[in-house]
Amino acid sequence: MLLLSSAGLDHLLDNPPAAAFEAVECCGRLPLALPIAGGMIRELEEVWEAELVRMLKAELSGELSFEKSIVNVSLRCVEPSQRAGVEALFRCLGCFAEDETVPAAALELLAPFIGQQVAVASLSPGTVQKWLASLLKACLLAGSGAKGVSVHDLVCDVMVMRAEAEEGGMVGLQREVLRVFLAAYDSTNDGPLRDFFVRSLRHHVAYSQQPGVLLHQDELLMGVLSHTSSVICARSVAGIGLEQLKKAIDTCEGEGLWWEAAQL
Repeated sequence: MLLLSSAGLDHLLDNPPAAAFEAVECCGRLPLALPIAGGMIRELEEVWEAELVRMLKAELSGELSFEKSIVNVSLRCVEPSQRAGVEALFRCLGCFAEDETVPAAALELLAPFIGQQVAVASLSPGTVQKWLASLLKACLLAGSGAKGVSVHDLVCDVMVMRAEAEEGGMVGLQREVLRVFLAAYDSTNDGPLRDFFVRSLRHHVAYSQQPGVLLHQDELLMGVLSHTSSVICARSVAGIGLEQLKKAIDTCEGEGLWWEAAQL
């Protein structure tokens, strides 16, 4: 049974408890939902047989989709003292493309920003790794803390939904991530990390565009487009899109903003 094996309870496979069968039905027998429920069992430990089904039924009775409800229950199973940080990291991970493997070192760079989200002025070393381990244990991420993690598209949808509910929404979050990664690109000699910044830049730029703000008035995106690295410039153009860039140039020329048009 996938639920019990995901929870590390292989010794119960020959004679599963009734709560396991009921939990499987609550999860709709979905292959993605069952490992997440297995992660809940690991968090709940000795009380899972009494608590898991109750928590699943309570969440599933709401208006959210089945998949989002499962993820929400999983996050509520995280140790209360760690939950705020784990949820803040969870939201941040929604900034990355669904098929992107995110190195742990990149997430560590976001530690100051994540700390602001949970009102912590300075995070102690290893805190982000601890939160990352909680998400891996809950089967909300794939991969490992050492080699990097990736996000299933269904789970990513929940990350984005939660980020949108925060002040600034996903655009604000993407812009903060973009600022951190640009600064890190300019200051680090770590080849693999710089390669990751370049690889993920198109996605971050695409989702950092502010509705209603003209491109030539956006200091952050103009800074990316005029970066000293031709690779960064090229990836930025790909993120904004040639058509969007041409429209921005036409707008500047139409208003007589020749310098801005030349920069674009």
